Amino acid sequence: FELAVQLAEKCNEIGDKGVVEIKRRAAFNLFCQRRFDEWLEIHAEIKTDVITVIAHFPRLLDSSYQESLKSLLDGQPPDFPENEFRNGLQSLAPYLASIRMEHAKAVIELKKLYQTHMRDADIIERLKSHENVLQVVDTTLLKCYLQSNESLVALLLRLPDNMCIVADSEKVLLEYEKYNELFILYERKGLHRKALTLLMEQAHIEGSPLRGYNMTVEYLQKLGNKHLHLIIEFAAWVLQENLNAGLSIFTCDSAEIRSLDRGQVLTFLTHECTAAVVPYLEHIIYNWNEDAPKFHEALGQHYISKVKQLQRDYISILGEDEHVAPAGEEEGELGEYRCKLQRFLQTSTAYSPEKLLVQLRH
Repeated sequence: FELAVQLAEKCNEIGDKGVVEIKRRAAFNLFCQRRFDEWLEIHAEIKTDVITVIAHFPRLLDSSYQESLKSLLDGQPPDFPENEFRNGLQSLAPYLASIRMEHAKAVIELKKLYQTHMRDADIIERLKSHENVLQVVDTTLLKCYLQSNESLVALLLRLPDNMCIVADSEKVLLEYEKYNELFILYERKGLHRKALTLLMEQAHIEGSPLRGYNMTVEYLQKLGNKHLHLIIEFAAWVLQENLNAGLSIFTCDSAEIRSLDRGQVLTFLTHECTAAVVPYLEHIIYNWNEDAPKFHEALGQHYISKVKQLQRDYISILGEDEHVAPAGEEEGELGEYRCKLQRFLQTSTAYSPEKLLVQLRH
């Protein structure tokens, strides 16, 4: 084949297409000989469509595409043993990475053009074409890295312009049990429910890189009011595991958390974790200067209810010869909550005295 290529290049009658055809066949011969770098050099030279190059490794393709892409090749590619297959992938990966750079650069340039040429159909078509190639290349690169260089998987998925096809990537990452990388995929694609479900499922698995609740807390703190339904749904299990960690989801000092609908948060905590209600109300009132009467009245009512309960317990265990301590000077929680109530009544101007008096009398 090497001689045929040399002769073809010198023969004017064969023409450019004929030379390309001979080089393509020569490349396939090199591929069958496991000379992967030389095989790719020829395809880079004749600018073979990347799908055709990938088709040489049917195992990288979804089963639904394997048959249809056979026609792109000059013959049936060898079914390499595992070590030779891995060698092929190690050569293919840098080639795909270079192809990726070309198309990613083209996408950036076309997006700039699109901004200056509004709704240009040609630009949109070219942009889609490059993005389609990037989807195939990135997904194939992911499969290459999983089988030849696992350390690069997370780096690929973290690329800002990563175009991995979610369904295919999800399937192969689960197959290889790469849960941390699967989480990165979901996070980068904005698949919040899938990301949070994965974190919850992995939270109690020994040895999992996603073990525990910290990643869930951090994830929920970034979502904002648009995703309050998800925050509420997935905060529940964290609150059950650790009150302070769960509470921090709603008290983190960030723009996203400050923007949450506090009424909905309060309703959720009231039903899901009553122990978090008072700390939450104290935080939004004393730290964030919340001045809505409903929150001040809710805090006052909780203080009163708590003091009454603790006072009943205190009196029930008081000895016959013991005297009741002055208000606020009792030991333990009763003294603490009396002081909190007194401070609240003296400093807050946002509650209705009438509403709290009704509760005090009863």
